[in-house]
Amino acid sequence: MPSWAIAEGVSRWNDGMSMGYPADTEPVEMGGENELPTPLGSAYEYFGEGFQLITAEALYENLNDGDDSNDPYMIDIRGADAYEVGHIPGAVSVGGGALFDAETLDDLPTNGQVVVYCYSGQTAGQVVSVLNMLGYDAYSLKFGYPSWTTENVAKGIWNDGMSMSYPMDTEVHELP
Repeated sequence: MPSWAIAEGVSRWNDGMSMGYPADTEPVEMGGENELPTPLGSAYEYFGEGFQLITAEALYENLNDGDDSNDPYMIDIRGADAYEVGHIPGAVSVGGGALFDAETLDDLPTNGQVVVYCYSGQTAGQVVSVLNMLGYDAYSLKFGYPSWTTENVAKGIWNDGMSMSYPMDTEVHELP
């Protein structure tokens, strides 16, 4: 569930959206002797220590600590239009489909932190899971871009009190 869906006073569901399909109340047992998928070990290793999240406050402190050598590589996976309106300073824009091209993955640093963000954190969390299973040290920005700033963010989907209102960047950054 997106973080903004639980914001007090914000309702995102109405009964008119339901198709009214039947639901089952009987429990279903898991079963079968199936071969475990190959990346299962990576999944256990990744999820065994919890989710890879970074708060806007921790990211801001890192980016402004005077030590550029520890700055994470930041990827904005929102749409290009949203990126052009504003993004976290230094972040590159990479569409979801292009992110997992061999050339793009080759550009990502393997010796430093990678921070991925989207509109709410939901999609970035999925991307971060895959990146970590591939061996990157990736983190999702908790609550997505609106936790960085609410400037130019669509109103009505976010609780403004959750944002740190840090400055945004309008300069386009390219992959190295």
